[in-house]
Amino acid sequence: MKNRIFKFLGYLMLLTYIFSWEVYSKEKNIFLNPGVRLSYTFGKNGGFTTGFEISCTYLDLESPIIWGILISVDSRRSFNKIHLGVEVVSPRITRTIGISIGPTMTKDNNITDYGFTSTVFGGVIIYPFYAYTWRANSQDIHEMGAFLKLHMHIYGKIDIRFGH
Repeated sequence: MKNRIFKFLGYLMLLTYIFSWEVYSKEKNIFLNPGVRLSYTFGKNGGFTTGFEISCTYLDLESPIIWGILISVDSRRSFNKIHLGVEVVSPRITRTIGISIGPTMTKDNNITDYGFTSTVFGGVIIYPFYAYTWRANSQDIHEMGAFLKLHMHIYGKIDIRFGH
């Protein structure tokens, strides 16, 4: 099962890289990016986890990075997680692969714990990801899955071109 998940996510990342889009602009741009996520959490009490995320990203093509802030909320059975973070993508180097990191609060079987989550993601519209959550007083969390995000341009002027 794990091999199929890794293979599927690998193909998905390759396809999104091939069909990725480029943004051309001389202005600064801001995007609001709401989305849903489905992941599988490994280990004891693991299973499928659903949630949503919303991020706000800042794009200035004179800068080598796209950066933003995010909040995500996830749940499964008796588990809930709230994560605040910052995210960074370097389109000049990795095209569509980025990282995010930030504080996390979890509630697992009525036990509240705090920690940090770091996530590696890649894609366009569909973003396969791997997330690691360190928790101060509980078992760490490893999860893999995908985001489905809508990119809403809310400030600036852009010209989008598909392909490379």
